[in-house]
Amino acid sequence: NVFLRWVYREDYLPVEERLGSTTRTLRMINGAVVYLLVATMVVSAGDKGYMDECDRRAVCKAGCTFDAFPDLACTAVDMSVYHGGQVYNRLFEYRAGPTGASSTYSRCLDTAPADVTGELAHLAGNTEPDPRTSTCFKSCYSSSDLSDMPLSARQAFQRMDRRNLCSSASEAYLLCVSPEDECEQVVYDLGVGEFRTSIVAVLVTIAISVPLQFSFDALFIYTMMIRQTTMSDIA
Repeated sequence: NVFLRWVYREDYLPVEERLGSTTRTLRMINGAVVYLLVATMVVSAGDKGYMDECDRRAVCKAGCTFDAFPDLACTAVDMSVYHGGQVYNRLFEYRAGPTGASSTYSRCLDTAPADVTGELAHLAGNTEPDPRTSTCFKSCYSSSDLSDMPLSARQAFQRMDRRNLCSSASEAYLLCVSPEDECEQVVYDLGVGEFRTSIVAVLVTIAISVPLQFSFDALFIYTMMIRQTTMSDIA
């Protein structure tokens, strides 16, 4: 135990291998830092994949601004999109530039689901919502997307999703999620306040930290056993 080894003197060790109070304090601080860093890495590892997906929103916003320059055509729109059990209402329009679709527009278009049929299972069943990591959506949906849906699910979708049905006169553009919109985060069961974790994360942290702490302890002992040879010792 890092704390107990700091409090109690190491009387069970040979005198030349015992650590003083200052060295024990440094070892305790070092151990606490190791555990804290490993715990932070383990807990935040689950969010990294979500953050990587949400980073695409900033790419699309920057691409929209560049493609529309000098016009300010990427402002927020009063619209909501339902997708995968999530309702997105912080959106902006991304239209292809006057010279055609740019590479960024094409990349953002690839993030838009081809249709909404598969996602609407959340309205008919008890499945969990998809992670809140969507980037862009098509500006309208077709009637065929709703044809196989139960009436109650269709009504719920039309109530939450404010996009219009596509028509021959519909202009094709994207509705993209603003980078300021919240991104999915892993929610753990254990913890107090904002610091939360799980049993698995605790066990993984211990499994990684114990070998590291052992290595640092071995280094401490090795450095304490080093004796500098002086001229008097040679004589």
